[in-house]
Amino acid sequence: AATTTTTTRANQLIQNTRSSNKVVGEFLDEIGFYQSITVTEDSPIYQARSKYQDIEVHTSHHYGKILVLDGVTQLTERDADAYNEMMAHMPMMEHMEPERVLVIGGGDGYVVSEVLKHPSVEHVDHVELDEDVIKVCQTHFSWGKAWDDPRVTCSVTR
Repeated sequence: AATTTTTTRANQLIQNTRSSNKVVGEFLDEIGFYQSITVTEDSPIYQARSKYQDIEVHTSHHYGKILVLDGVTQLTERDADAYNEMMAHMPMMEHMEPERVLVIGGGDGYVVSEVLKHPSVEHVDHVELDEDVIKVCQTHFSWGKAWDDPRVTCSVTR
C-alpha cells in the first residue's frame, strides 16, 4: 500500500509539474523529497505488471534507458556502472581466483555481467524472484546478454 501511495503521489507531482517535459519520478513521503528524470516523448517503451511488481522501461536523452520498478528508478544506462561495478568487483577482488559465484537478486543482470569479466569465473548461479524483470532486461539492456553465457545458471524462485 505504501508503494502505491508513493507512486500515486509521484504521478500527481508529475502532472502538476510546471515544465512541459515528460518525466518519471519518485516521491519519498517520509522526508518530503521528490526527484525526477526527463524522458523522451515515446516513454515508456515498455510497461507491464509482473506477478510481483510494475515494470517500466523509459528512455532519456541524457540517461539512456531507465529501469523503473513499482515507480522507483532502479538504474539507468548512463550510471548503472557506479553502483553495480562496486557490488560485483569489490567482493570478487577479495578472493584470489573466484571460480564459483552466487548472485542473489539483481534481476537487471548488471552484476552478473560484471562478475563474468573475471577470467577465473567458471560458474555463476543467479537466483532471482521476478522472471519478468530478467526478460525485460534481456530485451532492453546491453548487459542483458549475460544470461546467454554458458557459465551462468539462472534460477527463478517461486
